[in-house]
Amino acid sequence: MEQKILAYLKEHETEIFEDLKSLVLTEASTSDIEALAKVREKLVMLIKERTGEDSFVYEAENGHCPVRFQYGKGTEKILFIGHYDTVHLIGALKYYTEGNELHGPGVYDMKGGLISAIWTVKAYKDLGIDPGKRLEFIFNGDEETGSAESTDIICELAKDAKAALVCEPCTANGDLKTGRKGLVFVMNFNDRQVRLEGIGKQIDAESGEVYENVLEMAPFSCTILKLK
Repeated sequence: MEQKILAYLKEHETEIFEDLKSLVLTEASTSDIEALAKVREKLVMLIKERTGEDSFVYEAENGHCPVRFQYGKGTEKILFIGHYDTVHLIGALKYYTEGNELHGPGVYDMKGGLISAIWTVKAYKDLGIDPGKRLEFIFNGDEETGSAESTDIICELAKDAKAALVCEPCTANGDLKTGRKGLVFVMNFNDRQVRLEGIGKQIDAESGEVYENVLEMAPFSCTILKLK
């Protein structure tokens, strides 16, 4: 089945890239609510045109409205999570192609992931493949600033899910990302407990460079342990 889907996607590669281009050129940073609405409209249109499914758009007080759609039937649910906002202001990055590569704001993080999710559903439908589960997709518009308006919605949708997957593209060498944040160290000394937590990406997505939080924490740990 995997080879059948892969062959289908390869056959439609030009169309997939065109969809990604159209979504990328509809630019918006998280803070640009008016432009963000246009990205959302484009996303809802692509979902409908490619999958035939209607989207549900949540109301959000500050305008970062999540978009949800689903495909398939079954007692088990798989939740796919993504976001349509970017960190870049309109015009900050230039769109261009280089060979079979496409560059521009949000290509990697994570409009490429959204298009992949949409075209996966299209492949299922066109090839007549039943996923055997209910696939639910939730795309938010405030991920780059912490998902304040969408966290509760995502968590609620995840409660009855068999698994939750983030539409994060793989690394440059094809490795799948299975985690990204956080190291916690708890030290006990005398009658006190100190908790050190590392926040941030462990591996840079573009360069692959590993940032060892433990090395950054080491000098602070030594200082703390010297305190009386």
